[in-house]
Parts: sequence; structure tokens; C-alpha cells
Amino acid sequence: MSVEPREILVLAQGLRLEDSEVVRRAAISRAYYAAMHEAKTLLPEQDEVEFRGSSHEKLTSGIRAFFQGVVPGRSVGAAIAGQLVALKGKRVAADYQLGNDISVTSAESSVLVAARIFELCNQVRALRMRS
Repeated sequence: MSVEPREILVLAQGLRLEDSEVVRRAAISRAYYAAMHEAKTLLPEQDEVEFRGSSHEKLTSGIRAFFQGVVPGRSVGAAIAGQLVALKGKRVAADYQLGNDISVTSAESSVLVAARIFELCNQVRALRMRS
């Protein structure tokens, strides 16, 4: 059975309000991966990035590079890449900085950023359909 990025986002949305720090950490992580996989769908197949090593940086660089030549949509692509980088920082903190507290607010904001990335991806698709 395959999974769609939106299903991962729905999981993150359900986890974000839990009264457990470990579950909130999971919500942040799932939010990032949902957004990352959704953003990946915007790249042409030949530009897809293999997810090994520094794959996250390759993906955001690939999105920035691809959208440099896309008009209209260049600013939307830059926004997606920038928000992915910010969301990745939150994911790193949630997954690796176990001594720091993760609040409900942090989990909520991560899920909101991921949802915003989905909205931006939909904007790109709409722009492509008009072109």
C-alpha cells in the first residue's frame, strides 16, 4: 500500500495537540516529511532527488534551481524552499535535541508551516495549469 504526503500531514495534525512531548516531537517530524514529500512532487521526474546523505539540502537546492526559470511561480518556489529549510530546523531540534522542551505551540506552528507548504504547492500546480 502506498502513502500520499497529505496522509502524513493529517497524521501530524492529529498528533500536534497531544499531551506528550514525545508525540509532539513526532508531529513535528511527520509535518516536515509530509511537506518534503509534497514539495518533491513539483520537480520534473528527471530532477527528482534520491534521498540519501544530504538529500534534504539537495531537494531544497533542486527546488530553488528549478524555480529560478519558472515564471510565473518563481517567488512561490523560493517560499517553498525557504519554509522547508525552516521546518527542517524544527525537525532536527525535535529529533536530536532531546534536552530541549518541545511545546504544543512549537508542534502547532510546525504543522501550520507544513500545511502552508501544501498550499504553496497547490498554487504552483494552479499556475502550471494556466500556463
